[in-house]
Amino acid sequence: MITAFKRLIKKQRVGRFSQSTAFTLLTKPLWQHEKIRTLVGAPLVAAAITGASLAAPQVDTLSAWDISQSPTVIPGYSANSEHTFLLPVTQLTGISQYFHAGHPGIDFRAPLRSDVVAMDNGVVTEIVDSTVGYGRHVYIQHEDNRVGLYAHLGLIMVNIGDEVRAGDKIGEIGMTGWTTGPHLHFEVRAESGAINPIPLLSKALSELK
Repeated sequence: MITAFKRLIKKQRVGRFSQSTAFTLLTKPLWQHEKIRTLVGAPLVAAAITGASLAAPQVDTLSAWDISQSPTVIPGYSANSEHTFLLPVTQLTGISQYFHAGHPGIDFRAPLRSDVVAMDNGVVTEIVDSTVGYGRHVYIQHEDNRVGLYAHLGLIMVNIGDEVRAGDKIGEIGMTGWTTGPHLHFEVRAESGAINPIPLLSKALSELK
């Protein structure tokens, strides 16, 4: 039985779980649960599963934008689309972490208390005020069934049910939840799950160069 268990663990240690321990593999389904990811914070969950370092790659300069990394096919959107999605921060200073396995969003660095805005028209569907994980965060149902998650806010300036327009201020950059510095953790979710926000924001990012 012990030999069979070892074979099972070996089979599961593939891809992003290649450094997993037996304990983390057995608890993997629990950690992957959506509500637990939100409570604890996706980067910490990924590190707990894989044993990876919590240190995020630092990208400090505007010239370092990688607007082509991990493109995601998004129905109804193309690089030549006339629909412009706005950056969710107004005083962008860098990107500390991109979209990748275990980190289903983009970390936009910005000054403390600077404005966080809606990337597109939508309706506020949920507001969470937590001292852990994503801290104070807001969910906005945008058009085409996309949901934006705006996390680690210091101040929230909308209420559930509010209709917002692209560019409307919804809060301010903070350090709530588990974070090492002022930034906005921003996710875009579709029916298939979290998608890379970069293709949606590539036009806005390219205009900063």
